[in-house]
Amino acid sequence: MNLREHPNTPIANDVLNKAHATRARETAQYIANMALELRNMTKPYDMKTLQGLLEVTFYEASSEANKVEIPPEEIEHLRMLSKASLG
Repeated sequence: MNLREHPNTPIANDVLNKAHATRARETAQYIANMALELRNMTKPYDMKTLQGLLEVTFYEASSEANKVEIPPEEIEHLRMLSKASLG
């Protein structure tokens, strides 16, 4: 079955969403790696502003690449625990 021919089936949507998420993480990791390399290139030349911008880029891309998704049922469980702790 070609998933693009049946784009509205739950299985197709799940597979395409997972593939998209994987590609997004890989892209973010690549950007993080490149930003770190570029930042390292600025160090010997005392390019402080550029170095800082590239560090921010690295941290943002790295955060995106290593994002942790909390399952919806876990979020609901945490909300219930929070309400219970409030009394």
